[in-house]
This record gives sequence, structure tokens and C-alpha cells, in this order.
Amino acid sequence: RSRSRGRERSPSASSSSEPSGLPSRDAAIKAAGRAVQEAERALAEAREAAVPEAAGDLREVEESQKGEIAERVEQARRQVEEELKVRLRDAEAKLYEEKAARLREAEQKLDKAIASRLKEAEKRLRKETEARVEEVRRTAEDASREAVAAAAQRLQAEAAERVKAAEERLRGARERAAAAKENGRHSGSEEGSGR
Repeated sequence: RSRSRGRERSPSASSSSEPSGLPSRDAAIKAAGRAVQEAERALAEAREAAVPEAAGDLREVEESQKGEIAERVEQARRQVEEELKVRLRDAEAKLYEEKAARLREAEQKLDKAIASRLKEAEKRLRKETEARVEEVRRTAEDASREAVAAAAQRLQAEAAERVKAAEERLRGARERAAAAKENGRHSGSEEGSGR
């Protein structure tokens, strides 16, 4: 009986006994195997693309933040420079008013005092200006670091989700392939026992 069963499982016997127009078990198993290969390839591609895509997106975020920092710093510098000019003009006007009041007493001495005091005022105001610019820079850099960190976390999560989806597709393809093979074995044993 086992010999007759073995003969019935030969490719020619199986193909002649199957209904015309329906795919053979071998074809179904091969198709399932191809689906597994496609899912594996898609998973590999997703994993390969996840890291460079995230790195590229992160570089874009970093470049964008650098541009914003530079723009904010430049805006702050222009603002404080304008304020410096205004305050220097005000200081100079006040000092020259003082000069006019004391011109008759000591015009030459007062000119020297004005120049010295203007230099001191400029030095003091420039220190204040640089301190304000530095404060703006630090604030902008802190905000940039937080934005980059948040973007990195978000990009990593998105990449992980893509990889997880590819893994799910691969697992589903493997399960379908295993089911196709199991169905093929059950069908073959039922045909052998029936004969």
C-alpha cells in the first residue's frame, strides 16, 4: 500500500488528478514563498532606509535651527547697535549741553573730559550690548537643542514604526506561507488515503 501511495504522489499523477483551471499546491507554495521573500526584502529595505532617512531629517532640522539662531542673533545685534547709537547720541548731546554751560570757564578742559566720558560711555554700553547678544545666543541655542532633541526622538519613533510595520508584513507572509505548506501536506495525505 505504501508503494502505491508513493506512486500517487508523483508530479505527473498529481497534476493529472487536479481540477483544470485551479493552481497546483506547488504553485501556491511557491507563491507564498515569493511573498515571504518580498516581505523579507521590504523589511531589509525599511531597516536600511530608516537610519539614513532619520539622520538626513535630523541634519535638516539642525541646519534649520542654526539658521534661526544666526537670524535671531543678527536681529538682536542690529537692535542693540541701533539702541547703542541712539544712547550714544543722547549721551553726547547731554555732554555737549554741559560743555556749552561751562564753555567760558574751561573750554579746552571740558572737551577732553567729554571725549573721555564718551569713550567710557561707549565702552560701558558695548559691554551691555555684548551681554545682551550673548544672552540671546544662549537662549536661542537652548531652544535649538530642545528642538533638535525632540525632532530626533520623533524621527526615531517614526523609523521604529516603519520597521515594525515591515516586520508585521514579513510575519504575516511567513504565516501564510506556512499555512499554504500545511494545507498542501493535508491535501496530499487525504488524496493518498482516499485511494
